[in-house]
Amino acid sequence: MKSAVDSSALFAILRGESTADHWLDIMITQAAKGELVICDIVAAEISIAFDNYAEFRATLKKLSLRLDPLTTETSFIAGEIYRAYRKHGGKRERIIPDFIVGAHALKQCDVLIAADRGFYREYFRGVTVLGVD
Repeated sequence: MKSAVDSSALFAILRGESTADHWLDIMITQAAKGELVICDIVAAEISIAFDNYAEFRATLKKLSLRLDPLTTETSFIAGEIYRAYRKHGGKRERIIPDFIVGAHALKQCDVLIAADRGFYREYFRGVTVLGVD
């Protein structure tokens, strides 16, 4: 089983937020079932929390996270879903990186570990979302 981890969960952990232990528990449970991965977008998003590349890489290793690059198909699907979102009146509250993270989980993973108030469940049906709503 491959579990994608979103920046929402990782920032909570890195910042020591009140939900950090909850996210870590989910990640530990999922790591026991398979691998934990992040896509390119999540890697770029969380990189701002680090002073240097070595610290970034050490944290990924400590959290058992592996980079799982986007495929061309995944990128295309993210664009398709974003286009449908905008066509149906979707506001600019959501930007393309949100759709890339969702498409990555949909096409390349089995589970998405993320904070979700319904966005991922609505636009990426078929993705199992684990996390804090």
